[in-house]
Amino acid sequence: MSIKVGDKIPSVILSHDQNADDKVLMLADGDGEFTKAIGQECDLERIGLGKRSQRYAMIVEDGVVKSLEVDQPAEVLNSAKELFAEGVDKSRKGDFKEALKDFDQTLQIDPNNADAYGNRCVARYKLGDKQGAIEDCQKAAALYQVQENTKDYQYALKILEKLQR
Repeated sequence: MSIKVGDKIPSVILSHDQNADDKVLMLADGDGEFTKAIGQECDLERIGLGKRSQRYAMIVEDGVVKSLEVDQPAEVLNSAKELFAEGVDKSRKGDFKEALKDFDQTLQIDPNNADAYGNRCVARYKLGDKQGAIEDCQKAAALYQVQENTKDYQYALKILEKLQR
């Protein structure tokens, strides 16, 4: 089964072009309601693509999701990198409110970006949101640990210790 936010016609054409007409059921999620309900909506309005669905593979047995694997297309990841860089630049200039928006958007696109959590931690702290800063620092530390980035993991733990005083 293939689900696409919006019009069904591109999916039907793709199915036909790939000789998958009798192998893959193509469905349209016209208004993105299903996609949003399962947490796979991706906001790409900033790069002119509007609301979309992440690319993912889902295994469902008897109405229960057994596995969900999400793919990140290169252009989406590049957009996240650009947003992150803009956020860092705005932070350096002291514009933490706008930097926070960029880090939020980065994390919508790439929720495993430990550096974005770390930088959002700083922005939140500078804006007076100590609890939000602590939560972001905890998330950054956890991601650094999973990614086996010992140096940044240790640094995040030191920052977290200071924040929790």
